Amino acid sequence: MSDIADTLEKAADVLETIGWVQGSSTAYGYGPDGNIDHIVGYCASGALHRVSGLEYESAMSAMACEIVGCHGDHCHLLWPIGFRSATVVEWNDEPGRTKYEVIDMMRRTAKNLRNEATPE
Repeated sequence: MSDIADTLEKAADVLETIGWVQGSSTAYGYGPDGNIDHIVGYCASGALHRVSGLEYESAMSAMACEIVGCHGDHCHLLWPIGFRSATVVEWNDEPGRTKYEVIDMMRRTAKNLRNEATPE
């Protein structure tokens, strides 16, 4: 679980430093010559994809569970992978959603994963 929590924290850092977007996984900026020369932001899924390796699907699942309020050891196993991804993408793209809400959700999900992994 700590690898997934680390992935979520790194993705939140990416959104804070590079930027956040809706409607696309990655947004690009253009140089004076009109060619793409830098990235100006990522959506939640795009940021997770950038920083993760094998943890991508697990991080998307954990965040989807947090979004819908489904908790427990096997909650994420109940959903098909496409539904998990769609939940995060649709939540990210909701009108009125803010960069800070997305970052907070990622950090809260990471914190909850770490708390679940800590025996009482």
